[in-house]
Amino acid sequence: MDYLHSIGAKYDFKNDLVLEAAFGQSEGYVDQYFAKASYKFDLGGNPFTTSYQFYGARDKVDDRSANDIYDGTAWLQALTFGYKVAEVVDLRLEGTWVKADGQQGYFLQRMTPTYASSNGRLDIWWDNRSDFNANGEKAVFFGAMYDLKNWDLPGWAVGASYVYAWDAKPATWQSNPDAYYDKNRTIEESSYSLDAVYTLQEGRAKGTMFKLHFTEYDTTPIFQAGAVVTATSFRMSVT
Repeated sequence: MDYLHSIGAKYDFKNDLVLEAAFGQSEGYVDQYFAKASYKFDLGGNPFTTSYQFYGARDKVDDRSANDIYDGTAWLQALTFGYKVAEVVDLRLEGTWVKADGQQGYFLQRMTPTYASSNGRLDIWWDNRSDFNANGEKAVFFGAMYDLKNWDLPGWAVGASYVYAWDAKPATWQSNPDAYYDKNRTIEESSYSLDAVYTLQEGRAKGTMFKLHFTEYDTTPIFQAGAVVTATSFRMSVT
């Protein structure tokens, strides 16, 4: 891959409406597209935010090779809503819908094939184990964070979130399918998370955030109809 480039634009109308768009290319691999419209207004004296987001990708070959990852244009669309109540409660309601027909079977926003060699922009982040980006998948997320400053606990916050997703499909074709491959099989995913967060309020490390994150994730596996696989994780991070 001899080149990778992108160009983008953002326009703020100064009335709480913001439009963004971008286009990127990598040699012999994919073209990427991005568009976002976001708007903020007051609802009941509190800020309400909403956005529509579109992420698209189209590969450059159609020869059943390793670089033939999508059939046609793949995309992820998202609709988001956010509401802050009394400056202490943050509520989020978000939904996504994915189309990623082809060999890969899921949508990615990056423009290089090697994992972690590039990232690309994706403003949807739920921190609930799965990426919820499989072909055909629809997902709904709800999250809430509560700032404990009114309880004489400045810097502390607690939160919870839940995701439910359905109609996730595997790749529509594979060069070397395994014994479990069935392009017509769909699965469901669900996950909930609990968070405890502390942000340093003073000193040289002011703004440093410590976060405890618990997640329980369930899915219906492709290898056994009617079964449910559960995974539990616990993580501490410092940022």
